[in-house]
Amino acid sequence: MVGMKTGFSMCGVAALIVGMFLVYNSLSVSVAERRHEIGILLALGATRDQVWRLFAGEAFVLGAVGAALGIRSAWGCPTSACAPCRTPSAKSSPA
Repeated sequence: MVGMKTGFSMCGVAALIVGMFLVYNSLSVSVAERRHEIGILLALGATRDQVWRLFAGEAFVLGAVGAALGIRSAWGCPTSACAPCRTPSAKSSPA
């Protein structure tokens, strides 16, 4: 049983690392594609801190939405998959 818990914990850590890499990759591509827009923002008077907060906010929203969807699917998939395996309750059985 301890080995299974360790295995699941290691899988969870691996999933977090992959998720962090995907968010980083998405933001790197976003910055590379929006270099022109960043230059315009800086030319119009935006500070580097404001541009950084723009991308940090985007990263936060992306991570929060991904986490919410991941938690929902991680909760819903086993629940719906195990639903047919449950025994009927005492109220629904014929008397």
